[in-house]
Amino acid sequence: MKKRILPIVLLVLGSFALAGCSNSSDPFEKKSYTPDTLVSEITLDVRDRKIEVSLSDDEQVHIQYSENSKEYFDISVSGGILTMASARDKDWMDYIGGKSSVKGRKILLQIPDIFLDTLTLSTTNEDISLPALAVAGSIRMCSNGGNITFENLDVGNALYLTVKNGDISGTVIGSYDDFAIQSEVKKGKSNLPDNKDDGEKTLNVSSNNGEVNIKFETKNNNYSTKDKISVENEEKQETVEIVEVDWSEYFNGLNGTAVIYDAANRQYAIYNDELAAIRRSPCSTFKIISSLTALEHGILEPEDSTRIWNGEVFWNEDWNKDINFSEAFHTSCVWYFRQLIDDIGKEMMQEELENLQYGNCDISDWEGRLNTNNNNRALTGFWVESSLMISPKEQTEVMERIFGEHSEYSEKTQTELKRVMLVSEPGRADISIYGKTGMGKANGIVVDAWYTGFMESTTGNIYFCVRLGTTEGMNVSSTLAREIAIKIVSNYYVK
Repeated sequence: MKKRILPIVLLVLGSFALAGCSNSSDPFEKKSYTPDTLVSEITLDVRDRKIEVSLSDDEQVHIQYSENSKEYFDISVSGGILTMASARDKDWMDYIGGKSSVKGRKILLQIPDIFLDTLTLSTTNEDISLPALAVAGSIRMCSNGGNITFENLDVGNALYLTVKNGDISGTVIGSYDDFAIQSEVKKGKSNLPDNKDDGEKTLNVSSNNGEVNIKFETKNNNYSTKDKISVENEEKQETVEIVEVDWSEYFNGLNGTAVIYDAANRQYAIYNDELAAIRRSPCSTFKIISSLTALEHGILEPEDSTRIWNGEVFWNEDWNKDINFSEAFHTSCVWYFRQLIDDIGKEMMQEELENLQYGNCDISDWEGRLNTNNNNRALTGFWVESSLMISPKEQTEVMERIFGEHSEYSEKTQTELKRVMLVSEPGRADISIYGKTGMGKANGIVVDAWYTGFMESTTGNIYFCVRLGTTEGMNVSSTLAREIAIKIVSNYYVK
């Protein structure tokens, strides 16, 4: 009997050792997904993944996750329904090594508030957490082996919650009388009745070996700061005219958008309004903001602004030398502005972005580790295909806040910025054009090409932005965006 047991034990131990080696050789890769179409329903059906939901600031859905060749996800959008499901390519040896690392076991889902009809989330062995959120229809959440937590969920008709070996806790918007309740709890305590028939909405709860604690909160008229900002923006929007224009002749088949904001006349002229509202990485157009912040706070003195090159050879020969502010801005020297932004620091930068209402104001990926095109930290940052995002329409509004009639920035700062942003060849004596290009890649392909700025004339300023996206079979660049913007702006202004 002992002779039989020993080989079995050795075989099992050997399997664990092999499994450990196998798992370590296939690391998880961080990825992100943003659908290019409107989404009304979302279904996530995953295994061994913690699901964290937050609200997006750009009315889009964003998913951040990690996968490898053994554990990956099938993501698709059809008929306005986004689905994400776990998929695996494992043999029996892969299962012996246990779960993936903690870093690979989280899915971050950003969704717009109120725009969704249905949200369905399901996972195993991990938690699900939701922020204050409203959906027009129903929310369904299920975790086998984890907790479900939420705050101030506002559902149009139904909330379904299921756990096994976990707890359910949170707050729903509405009174107790608003909900018809079905509650089945085994091996645990619950503050809900087993059955309550009356109610316009449905609350269905099932728990096996866990606690249930759900509170009800009626709506009130107290606005949060975010609510007040939203109302102010809506009121402002009512007084601004938006004119859709056909500038396709300038784009010649390129996938892109253009926005002109005439602040004096309270009018937007927009080509391709859907793209104009989509937030993307600002890339090197953000050099306007980093320069603005450093100039305004005395971190950057243009006459004493030379930074020493460390000898690293970069792809752009203009960067391989000691360089001053003006040269760095004109050659879009990333290492120079990486150092400048580090000198500004996170606290000051965050405050400045919030003051400017700059897109999503997200500098969380300070070093730019989300950038899939470059791992040289001298050339990455939150503004280059990373956490910070802004729409073309918002770009024009930020330009107006900097250079407009009610700008909070000093004349000296504006003058220095205008000096480096000035375009030397508009070909018109009656106007001056100021701007900055920006370009970003993902996996070697250009996905963002920008030119944003403003035009100055005797009748006032016009703020503009052109963004180009990936276009099959065509070259996309910030140089093209710049050419298109200058043509549109020059032709838009009639003396």
